[in-house]
Amino acid sequence: MSWRGALIGLLALALRGAAPAWDASPAWDLRATLAADGRSLAVEGRFAPGDADTFLVEAEAAPFVSGVEVDREGRWEPVAPQDGQWRVSGAEARGARLRWRFDLAAASAVRGSGVRRFGDGYLARPRTFVLRPEEFIAGRAARLA
Repeated sequence: MSWRGALIGLLALALRGAAPAWDASPAWDLRATLAADGRSLAVEGRFAPGDADTFLVEAEAAPFVSGVEVDREGRWEPVAPQDGQWRVSGAEARGARLRWRFDLAAASAVRGSGVRRFGDGYLARPRTFVLRPEEFIAGRAARLA
């Protein structure tokens, strides 16, 4: 297994460890893909109804999130940031499918961003690069692959 695969695996285990019970269809279902150059992540997530319409990451990591889009009936539409948060109308009522990019390399150059260089790669906590509802129902299962 490459260091990239190991890093994504460690992040998945960290998030899985935080979830109370592993569920075949978790409330948050996320997939992170490392870019070929290893400097950024492409992340896609499905969020079940019941949580908030506003999504965020750690405040120090927000500048490194870009290209946030929401799936609206099969069409990807951009979601503009507002003060380091992304509002997705209807997400609380209907759920949401989002995708975005996270710049690991740029974040690692900023102290306190939550991303550190680790050999030829980067180490980041999921809360650094995973958009999550501002308010959410505690105890719901999540999966990060």
